Order: sequence, then C-alpha cells, then structure tokens
Amino acid sequence: PDDVTFGPDGSLYWTNLMTGEVGRLAPDGTATSQHVALGVNPITFSEDGRLFVALDFFGDALYELDPDLVEPPRLLAEGLGFFNAFDFGPDGYLYGPLYLRGEFIRVDVNADPVTIKTVADGFGAPAAAKFDSQGRLYMLDQATGEVTRLDVETGDRSVVATLPPGIDNLAFDAQGHLFVTHNSQSYVFEVMADGTVRTVSPGGMPSPAGVAVVTQQGVETVYVANVMSLNPF
Repeated sequence: PDDVTFGPDGSLYWTNLMTGEVGRLAPDGTATSQHVALGVNPITFSEDGRLFVALDFFGDALYELDPDLVEPPRLLAEGLGFFNAFDFGPDGYLYGPLYLRGEFIRVDVNADPVTIKTVADGFGAPAAAKFDSQGRLYMLDQATGEVTRLDVETGDRSVVATLPPGIDNLAFDAQGHLFVTHNSQSYVFEVMADGTVRTVSPGGMPSPAGVAVVTQQGVETVYVANVMSLNPF
C-alpha cells in the first residue's frame, strides 16, 4: 500500500503501487478493490466527492475513479512526469508535484480535456503537496528535504523547514499540526509553526531486501539493501 484517503461516507481508500489495485474499506467492514494500472500511487477526493488517482514509476497518468469502484477508470491525462501526492485547493483545482520535471502544477479536472498550469518550479525531486486550513500550499522536495509554503495567489514561497532528504508525504491534523513522512527510513516528523522539528517516530528500514558483507582495508562493513536506500553498518 502506498497512499490513503477517506471518502465522504467514511470509507477508507488505498492504493497499491505494485499490483495496480485501489482498495476500499466501507464503514460496515466490507472490502472491495479495483484494478487500475501498475504504479497507482496518489489518491484523493474533491470537495464534491469525486475520486482521483495517478500513476508513478510504473506508469504515468491521471484517472478519475468511481467511488464505488464499479465503473471503469476514466483516463484524464498521460505523460505528465509522475504526478505524485496531490491535494485539492480551496479554488477547486488539483495541485501536486511532477516528480520528473521538478515542478508543482495545478490541474483543472472540470475542463475537457483537463488543463494544466505550472505554479512553482526549480525543485530537485518534488514529492507531495497539501493545503493547510488557511488555504496555503505546502510542498516537499525529496532531494533537498525542504518543506516549502506557497501562496498560490501571489506566487510567494518560503522554506519553512529542512528535513533529511527522502521526505515523501505530509498531512495536517484537525488542529493544524503538520506531519511529514520519510520514504526510505520511515521517519515521522512534526514541523512546528516556528520551523523546528520534532521526531514523532525514529523510523527504521521498512523494506529490507538483501544483505552483503564487504571487506575494505581489512575492515568488514555490512550493507543492507532497503529498496529505496543502501544502509552500511
């Protein structure tokens, strides 16, 4: 599982990057799923209850899904540049990063065909975008670890915190506290209003996949492959 969201009726939805499935757990405990395509990654709802997902790494496209996961997925756009963790803004547009192009975009999903506009660029590996309760857009750069805030109306942006490179997604709780996750080491951070950072969970290796011992100048080092990182000990 790669990303999660909740629907208007309280159902939990998730994406499975490796199998291409989108799953739903209804409030009554009923579980259903639908195959979209390999690489299905970000997922979110619009304010009017429409469900959207995109493909990353094993595919590159934006889809609208039937919230009941019954009707076939509707393809909206292809070849975007890996449209990753996204969010709807108060203006009704869908905002998110293009991982391969180093920019954040705005998508009008009501247009036919959808229209796309760049709202910020110059990032190393943009990974996620979310709005706070004040309508400000927060953006993550996986390459630099920077958390950047953008005023989508004026274009003004500022770095509010710098975390270890590899940050992957973010979310706000009901009180407006900002939490950020790390993709290769599974850290969870809280970013305070003054830019200081609290480690909520120290993380670890989420997907150890192999191990090797290398001897260099008489010293042995153990290397553990962790899918998204290589860890020496």
